[in-house]
Amino acid sequence: MSNKSLTALIVGVVLALVLWNSFYIVSQTERAVMLRFGRIVEPDVKPGLHMKIPYVNSVRKFDARLLTLDTTTSRFLTLEKKALMVDSYAKWRVDDAERFYTATSGMKQIADERLARRLEAALRDQFGKRTLHESVSGQRDELMAQVTNSLNRAAQQELGIEVVDVRVKGIDLPREVNRSVFERMSSERERERANTAPRVRSWPKAFVRTPIVNAACCSPRPSARPRRCAVTAMRRPRRSMPPPMGRIRSSTPSIAACRPTAKVSPARKTSWCSIPRASSSVTWRTASSASWRWQSHPAAQCRPPGDPSAKHCYDPPAGKIPAFLRLCPRGRRLSQACAGHADPPRGMARMPWFEYDSTRPEASRGCCRGFRLGLPEEVISRMATVDRWLLPDGIEEVLPPEAARIETARRRVLDLFQCWGYELVITPHVEFLESLLTGSGQDLDLRTFKVIDPLSGRQMGLRADITPQVARVDAHTLRREGPSRLCYAGSVLHAKPQALSTSRSPIQLGAELYGDASASSDLEVISLMLEVLELADVPDVHMDLGHVGIYRGLAKAAALSGEAEQRLFDALQRKAMDEIAELTAALDPSLAGMLRALARLCGGREALDEARVALAGAPAEVQKALDTLTLIAEQLAARYPRLPLYFDLGELRGYHYHTGVVFAVFVPGVGQSIAQGGRYDDIGADFGRARPATGFSTDLKTLVGLGNADLTTPISGIWAPHGDEPGLWSAIRELRRQGERVVQALDGQSRSDAAQLGCDRQLLLSNGVWTVAPLAS
Repeated sequence: MSNKSLTALIVGVVLALVLWNSFYIVSQTERAVMLRFGRIVEPDVKPGLHMKIPYVNSVRKFDARLLTLDTTTSRFLTLEKKALMVDSYAKWRVDDAERFYTATSGMKQIADERLARRLEAALRDQFGKRTLHESVSGQRDELMAQVTNSLNRAAQQELGIEVVDVRVKGIDLPREVNRSVFERMSSERERERANTAPRVRSWPKAFVRTPIVNAACCSPRPSARPRRCAVTAMRRPRRSMPPPMGRIRSSTPSIAACRPTAKVSPARKTSWCSIPRASSSVTWRTASSASWRWQSHPAAQCRPPGDPSAKHCYDPPAGKIPAFLRLCPRGRRLSQACAGHADPPRGMARMPWFEYDSTRPEASRGCCRGFRLGLPEEVISRMATVDRWLLPDGIEEVLPPEAARIETARRRVLDLFQCWGYELVITPHVEFLESLLTGSGQDLDLRTFKVIDPLSGRQMGLRADITPQVARVDAHTLRREGPSRLCYAGSVLHAKPQALSTSRSPIQLGAELYGDASASSDLEVISLMLEVLELADVPDVHMDLGHVGIYRGLAKAAALSGEAEQRLFDALQRKAMDEIAELTAALDPSLAGMLRALARLCGGREALDEARVALAGAPAEVQKALDTLTLIAEQLAARYPRLPLYFDLGELRGYHYHTGVVFAVFVPGVGQSIAQGGRYDDIGADFGRARPATGFSTDLKTLVGLGNADLTTPISGIWAPHGDEPGLWSAIRELRRQGERVVQALDGQSRSDAAQLGCDRQLLLSNGVWTVAPLAS
């Protein structure tokens, strides 16, 4: 082949490739934009066959079909401040290809994330304006329609997305609230059961007492055969009997289970049943006919068939506790005591749970005197103590393994604080209330547990926050002139939990920097907080940043104060756009627009750029606060490039307490911040010495629970024998002075207990000298 032919072939192949890559197809289910070096040159390419001219142009295609945004279940507060768990989804599609590409770079993941934040804000706004009943049933359709309209307007303007529909899949109470509702229902049932006996005793004497059945507490009836329980009911005179209704089926499985064995003796008027019953319903019968029965319980009119489910109630499968035992207090204690039993008894209709013991009539007390449980002694012992160790809600015990992890984490964090130059202070757990709450605000007052000092008669409070105490130490006790760095770690007590499912006795840990008002001190405190989280190895953290000075400066310029400022503040926290517009309608149009914009100024780094434009005409105080926030954000991005930053200028956490930058750290799956802080320059003035201050705090228990750091310490020790041999005590003291862990056996203990106590070595007497040897030998 000649050179000319080869050249022609190469040129032909190149031209064919160029022509092939110059054509492209946009289908009916796609939207597309044409780019040239990253800039949009054709914003909306129509479906069909097209050719790229020049060749350097590129085409980005987007799915134009209906897409689904399925959000995670989120917590919202209603108008009555009741929490709801809401599961929702949104249907959307690309409406403006140019705006969609500009806002999201054509990535669906980014679009979903930004749309999810807008959807959450819209739902929070709508739920915050409605009561629980309106949100669940009364105005649910209206709520979804308003969320759809508001979200569609915002999404079209910002993202080029059309939101077609928003649906609420489910609304439920939080798990903790469900549990409290169940406990309240149980307590009401208990109260109803307890009130039944006094009402029975107050009936007229015309009613004749007739023993029928009882649950767990009854009078003994000595006999040679195994005893069964009895309860007292009444017989109604024939003249006042209701019309014959035949045999009425029982309203509970336990009552239905009693019927097959019930017998009536005209002489004794007594019915004995082989199974215990725990029900407050009352059975009536006449002396002449035992087939007419009447129940006073309202459930008698709407009962399901009781016989089929009775056997499952009183004769459960192996390893299950009978359900009817949970209907009375003693039965519940029995169920709890049997919870860890290897083989709970079955066949309850045949097994005498309450047997009469003629040799030990004092075995039980009260109406159960003379009866004993047909259960193992271990279970009976646990029943006797199960009600003694109950702790208040939100108060928990920390067992040795977890306590060791928490203490290890505390030591490591305090060592980190020392490396940064922070000095440890220890403040009192309880103080006089006026001293404890000085300069702290109303929120801390509501969380403070209050008691009366028996010596002085004055009201005292158990600390709920250590920060004000440390501020008093700096301003009133230390009185240093230059910057002061202080840290603390101690337990606090909250009268009410700060959030559902949180502890009321956290271990608060934090650091405070006093005497410097520059942004560098805020940056140091935030960096130290992030180092603490990194030390605990908490994964997937992201930080929220804000500045209360922005809203405070705008409110001051608009001459808002008192109730008007508080109402606008509440509306901003709920992102209630309609309410914000109503409250700012009478203000200067420029300031009103800036205040309305605060609720929308949230998101990533672009939120600060939007704030520059929206707050261009704001007072100098607002501009300075925005500059400080921007500077801190840039420094944090340089120090921690992988840290996600989120800005919300309408988030005014601690508004009545903080004066400048506020920050908080969140992790997925936790509904509240795990660490938070900010600037509070005014607190020192209440102690006679105003000092700039900034700091952060966190809960050590939360960090240990969320972190992945290895906090386990290897347990090793030396087993020392019991006795007073010469030189034994001196050898033990010397080993302990060297830092060794030595466990000396008590009288009666053997070496087999050493491994259980964490000992891997032993102290032996060899040739008159006490030496340490492996435990195996």
